[in-house]
Amino acid sequence: MLHSHLIRIAIATALGLCSSACLAAPATSLTAKDMTECANGAIDYVKSVEGVVLPYSIEGLVKIDSVLDHYHRRGYSFEQTQDQTMLFGCFVGEMMVRNLGAAWYFPSEEEANVIGKLPVIRLKNGTLFNPIGKARKAAENGMEDSIAKFYRFTAGLAK
Repeated sequence: MLHSHLIRIAIATALGLCSSACLAAPATSLTAKDMTECANGAIDYVKSVEGVVLPYSIEGLVKIDSVLDHYHRRGYSFEQTQDQTMLFGCFVGEMMVRNLGAAWYFPSEEEANVIGKLPVIRLKNGTLFNPIGKARKAAENGMEDSIAKFYRFTAGLAK
C-alpha cells in the first residue's frame, strides 16, 4: 500500500503540478528558460504537497532536504521520485544562477558522454556542478547528500 506522502505525490503529478517543460522535453532541447520554469515548478509542488511557500534561500533548501530525506527514509524508488528530484535539482541550480552568478550549461553530445545529458551549473570560474544529480542522490542517500550543504560548498567556490 502507498504511503500517504506517495499518494500526495501521485495526486500532484496527476494534477499537472510536476509537469513543466523540463520534465517533458528531451534533455538536449532544454533551455535556461525551461530550467527556470522547472525551478518554479518546485515551488508549486511544495506548496501543493507540503502547504508551504518555498523561498529561494537556504531555508528553502533545508525544506527540500527534509522532503528528499523523507523519500530516502521511506525507501521510494527513483521511478517514484524522478519528477520531484528534477524539480528540486532545478530549484537548487536556479538559486546558483540567481545568487552566485552561475549559468545553466547544456552539454554538447561529446560532453554528454562524460558528464551526462542533463543541464548542469557552470560557475564564473568554469567549474561545473550537477544540482539535478545531487537532488537525486539526496533522495537515494538522505541527509549525507544534503542539497543545502551542496549549495553552501558551491557558494564557497564561487567567491
